[in-house]
Amino acid sequence: MTPPRLLAPVVLVLLLTLGSSASAGVMTDPALETEVIVTGLVSPTAMAFYGDGDFLVLEKNSGRVRNVVNYVLQADALVLQVQGGNDERGLLGIVVHPSFAQNQWVYLFFTPSSAPNSNRVVRYRLNGGSLTDATNILTLDGAPASVIHQGGSMAFGPDGKLFIVVGDRGQNGGLQNGTGATVADDTSVIFRLNEGGSAAGGNPLSGTGLSKYFAYGIRNSFGIAFDPQTGALWDTENGPENYDELNRVDPGFNSGWLPLMGPDARDSNSPADLTSITGGLYSDPEFSWFSSRAPTGLLFLHGSALGTAYDDTLLVGHFGFAGSEISQFQLNASRTAIVPPHPTLSDLVADPGDNVSGLAFGTDFGAVTDLKLGHDGRLYGVSYGRGEVFVIRRVGDVPPPPGNVRDLAVIGLKAPKRVKLSAKHPERVGKVKVSIQNRGPETETISSPAVLEELVTLDVESIVGDCPSPAVELVPPKKFPITLKSKKKLNVKFEVTFDCANDPEKTSKKSPDHDDFGFEAALHREVLDDQADTHLVDDMCPRPPLAGGVDPNPNGKIKDYGCGGKIAKKNLGAPVVTDVTEK
Repeated sequence: MTPPRLLAPVVLVLLLTLGSSASAGVMTDPALETEVIVTGLVSPTAMAFYGDGDFLVLEKNSGRVRNVVNYVLQADALVLQVQGGNDERGLLGIVVHPSFAQNQWVYLFFTPSSAPNSNRVVRYRLNGGSLTDATNILTLDGAPASVIHQGGSMAFGPDGKLFIVVGDRGQNGGLQNGTGATVADDTSVIFRLNEGGSAAGGNPLSGTGLSKYFAYGIRNSFGIAFDPQTGALWDTENGPENYDELNRVDPGFNSGWLPLMGPDARDSNSPADLTSITGGLYSDPEFSWFSSRAPTGLLFLHGSALGTAYDDTLLVGHFGFAGSEISQFQLNASRTAIVPPHPTLSDLVADPGDNVSGLAFGTDFGAVTDLKLGHDGRLYGVSYGRGEVFVIRRVGDVPPPPGNVRDLAVIGLKAPKRVKLSAKHPERVGKVKVSIQNRGPETETISSPAVLEELVTLDVESIVGDCPSPAVELVPPKKFPITLKSKKKLNVKFEVTFDCANDPEKTSKKSPDHDDFGFEAALHREVLDDQADTHLVDDMCPRPPLAGGVDPNPNGKIKDYGCGGKIAKKNLGAPVVTDVTEK
């Protein structure tokens, strides 16, 4: 094993030297524009929406939790005594609970001045604009004193568990793939915890004290986020002088620090040099930068108000090095890997001299530390160097007034259980009904069959057998326009032509050929007036909650059961499948 690399705190240089500017940023796409919406912040690190136009934003060194209501800065929600200053400690991370509408819980990650060599995750209740009722969730004091690589980014997963990333804090033990015993000292890891701080069941690692960890071998990270389409966790990771990384974090992920940064093929070390933990598995980064770019917050844009062209885009903020300060990436069809935007990036490493123009989403934001989607579907960012919160939106896209929530949902899907084909009937048409509902308070209008065809889509694919996807045709209602007032439902009918049943794995000649076809319905509300749905994903069964767990319907009486078939207790969400047989 070669000697460990120098632990150069590259980001700290910028913390000390970055200046300010009046510009809100320059977009690569001329159809997008930026606007500063909050100014006067001092070294802001992270933000979290809890309502439509309402969010909390953190100041690293002052310990102030700034409260913004309807995009207007209010009195502080809380002022913590933190160990800030010109290092990486301070008030670093925030996340709201998925059921915020019911419990008003807000989680903060910070370094208390009373224990400057430790970090805390504390849960508060937002009550009348103030954070109260402090409950300690996690105490991080297992490692020796360190002023670097604290981590602090937090997110709730689709499973309702709390994920927290912590950097190496200058350590070189087993969790950093170093020499000596693997001690569970809470460094270089991603926690997966229950909402109250206990270790969540089903965590991947086995060993003394390791049951609370989801991943390890992380140098330092300023951003974690879940892909809303797959539920997969991704992170950014800061390297030393070289090889900052963008990673997909599967359960048990070992990121490779210290021996490995960047792709394994470029390093004299190998996965054999890493700490072996039962349940752990090394994988290369999905993308890396040879020259340090200090990646920070990351965000999936699926369903945003920026338009369908950005639906499959992953954004990564940077702290302010030369070049793009927000990068954009496209994922492959299975959403497991990055699609290189240029042949020079086919190795998924941005080397000096490579054409990286395809990665540029926007520049000149003055050190981006966080990226978030608001309840209105627009993109919001935090500029550390300029003390600002900015919004990125489509040119001319004026935000709706607070409370103007858009929320259409697929609430049911019915299809035939069985279809029989024969020589006499080589094809049959199955009728499928997709039920949608206007869950928001605003009336929705569908003007024509063409708009309805774009608004509601039905995908049918073979899941057992090797038949091609059958033809799907919308059967439009007779009368337009269709007006959907709040809570009103609409049944959208499709005809699916089945003409194939072929199972190459069948073992009995006596049994008929068969194929199972699965259904997936999705809504694309932006086709109505180019405004995104409040929910970021409308093709999951059931859908994840809104940011903060907010139900957009004013009376809260509409329940989201998902879009599948009936399962226990009459809930919806089971896959809908049609079995097609042929004799």
